[in-house]
Amino acid sequence: MSSKSAVNSNIQNRSPWLVRVRTQPDLDKRFRFSQSPDAERYCAALSARGIKAKLAQLETAFQLRVRRKGVPLQHITFDTWEEAEQARLHIEANLSVTFLSV
Repeated sequence: MSSKSAVNSNIQNRSPWLVRVRTQPDLDKRFRFSQSPDAERYCAALSARGIKAKLAQLETAFQLRVRRKGVPLQHITFDTWEEAEQARLHIEANLSVTFLSV
């Protein structure tokens, strides 16, 4: 019996990006997950003007991707990494029981 799992899953942080300027909150700007290049450019533009800006990814959306041969890819989004990890463990456990009972 192969030790390789028939289920492949991973968790990715899909939260928005935030450029924060501590001394000038009016310059703070939020970017969607897919706009990280825009967030980096904005942060660099502020830095070029002598403004200290920090770029950080928030932790508000975690996507669990579950792949299994012969089954469509599943995406499920959770509010915390811990919730996503618990769901991943639960799904993998249920799918391995399914494979063993076939």
